[in-house]
Amino acid sequence: GGIVYLILLIWKRMNKKQWPDFRLPILFFAFYIFSTFAIIPYLSVIFNRKSLPISQATIRPKAFYTVLMNRHYVHEDLYRTMFEIGDQFRSKYPDAKLFYLDAGFPFINGFPLWPHLSHDDGRKIDLAFVYEKDGSIVPNPSATGYGIFVNEATEVCSGRFVYGLSRYLGWHRPFYEGVFNKTATADLIEIMVGHDRVEKIFLEPYLKRNLGISHAKVRFQGCHSVRHDDHIHLQIR
Repeated sequence: GGIVYLILLIWKRMNKKQWPDFRLPILFFAFYIFSTFAIIPYLSVIFNRKSLPISQATIRPKAFYTVLMNRHYVHEDLYRTMFEIGDQFRSKYPDAKLFYLDAGFPFINGFPLWPHLSHDDGRKIDLAFVYEKDGSIVPNPSATGYGIFVNEATEVCSGRFVYGLSRYLGWHRPFYEGVFNKTATADLIEIMVGHDRVEKIFLEPYLKRNLGISHAKVRFQGCHSVRHDDHIHLQIR
């Protein structure tokens, strides 16, 4: 967005005609949308990044703002890993989908994806827990994918501001009746830890115990980060 805005400002200075006040925002919005869907996906390949699918049987975004803000780019290795995990998960739960949250930006390593501490190289991604309603797999209740904790009262790092920050992102959809699917979420994480490329998964200690997971790849992220009982953080080698 910043690059698009800078280009338009330079173009405006080079153009001697007086622009109406409303013209720059309109041009910015139009060029931003065009570049998001028609330019950036092709440029990102230079940096070994690929955009995750928007509408696909196995993988799709939990919230469309992730796509509009270009936060759905991953390294090619993680792209393949996501589909391999998704296909294996769907073989057990045919109506399920992997809903991704934040991943990374499309270009250089080291560019921070605020507010995340480590989503800067295309090898990390956040995924939604599995929920169900009337026996069917459904998206989780949060409009953003974040902030709806499995157990709100359980806090390892009580009093740490950053640790509980994501609760302010947990906007419920009205009249939502889905519930956390413990079995399917545990199965999904077991598929992840069994993948050779997966290096680590962040999860709250109580939730790791409750799901019956003991693998060393699943670990606590520490008190310097947000809590991880509203989503799964996955990263590859």
